[in-house]
This record gives sequence, C-alpha cells and structure tokens, in this order.
Amino acid sequence: MASRSVVTAKVLQYQTKALSTSTEDAWTVRFENMIADALKLGPLRCMEPELPAELAARLEQIRPEGLPSNVLHALVAYYLANRPEDNDWVVLPVANFDCYFGNANFVRKYLNHPPAEVIKRSNSFGVSRYRVREKYLPK
Repeated sequence: MASRSVVTAKVLQYQTKALSTSTEDAWTVRFENMIADALKLGPLRCMEPELPAELAARLEQIRPEGLPSNVLHALVAYYLANRPEDNDWVVLPVANFDCYFGNANFVRKYLNHPPAEVIKRSNSFGVSRYRVREKYLPK
C-alpha cells in the first residue's frame, strides 16, 4: 500500500513512501523537494543578530530608560546586515519588526524612542527608512 490516511473530521495523519512513484507534483511539499532545498541552502547557520561586545556596551549606555535593550540592538544589527553598498539608508520593515517582537508595541511604543544621536530616521512617501550614525558602527 503506497499511502495511508487516518480520517475523522479532518486529516490527522498522512504517510507516504518518500520516493514513491505515485507521489505526484500536486502535493505542495515533497520529501525530495525538501532535500533539494536543504542541499541548495547549505549547512545550518546562526541567524540571530550579533553585535560586537564594545558596540553593544556603548548602545546600552545611551539607551533611553523606557526602551528595551533588544529593540535598539535589533535595529542596529538589522542595519548592519542589510545596508546596501551604494547607500547609507535601510528601509525599515515595520510590520516585520512587529512580528519579530511578537506584538505591535514596536511601532506604537518604541519606534520613536531610539536616540537621535544613534539612529536618524526618515519617513517619506509612506516608506520608513533609517541609518545608524557612523559613530555607532563597528570599526
């Protein structure tokens, strides 16, 4: 038997042989597709933003009292990871930052509080962008 499903009100489990000839491209995720993607993407790597210890300490010293340290660190780390070579400005994906912090507090509470001495913001034509001042970039 190539496949088996246990069905009540909805499908609870579906099993199929990994390389079954009866598995067609109609399924959105196939085992061989996952293997191909994994081989293409390469080995696992840490995707958490990391700042040099010296820079993290300087940011902590200047951080306003009501602003959590992870907000300022995330903004600077995102800037470092995504700054284009030909421009000093980075588009701030506000909705993504809300999701990253797990709620909408980033936009409502924290977006206007990063110190202007560290981050310069621009909001024109509905696009929020920012840059980190040279003094707060790693050397």
